[in-house]
Amino acid sequence: MAQKQDNASGIFAVEEQPGEAIFALAVCVVAAVLVLQLDDQTKWLEGSSLLVQPRFWPSLCLAGFSIFALCHLLSSVARQARSGKYGFFPWTELANWAQPMEYALYFMGYVFLVPQLGYLPTTLLVLPALTLRSGYRKGRVLLAAAAVGLCTVLVFKSFLQVRIPGGHFYELLPDGLRNFLILYF
Repeated sequence: MAQKQDNASGIFAVEEQPGEAIFALAVCVVAAVLVLQLDDQTKWLEGSSLLVQPRFWPSLCLAGFSIFALCHLLSSVARQARSGKYGFFPWTELANWAQPMEYALYFMGYVFLVPQLGYLPTTLLVLPALTLRSGYRKGRVLLAAAAVGLCTVLVFKSFLQVRIPGGHFYELLPDGLRNFLILYF
């Protein structure tokens, strides 16, 4: 929510932002889920006073959170209805919100590939690929990304001795090389 001050009158006017109603709806859903979990996550002790009940303070906080979330939702929907500028679903704004999910999917792919290929080959593939995805195209930058990947593997596996399982790809290598790669890379 952005505020603009009218210099002549000194009054603040609130202008709606794209996606504000969607965000307010998401906050209301989170509040409702938390309220529904209250009975499972807290206890009510028989014979104790109200202020020392384990359920009292979380209930009070969630009641306030829910009320304010609902007020925010109602005011943002009303503000967007008055302006008619964005509609309830501003698709371009929602697409902007979804863009970071791409990198989470890359990370999940990396986590999936490490047991298949091994830590070193996967890191040497993924870091330059992410560098390309970020828009860098020069060979020098791609080599720097691969060098960072190699240094990362060396620090974690060789110096810090973090135990990361060797990939299935390592099973195809001769015994001496396989043991060396599993131990240090």
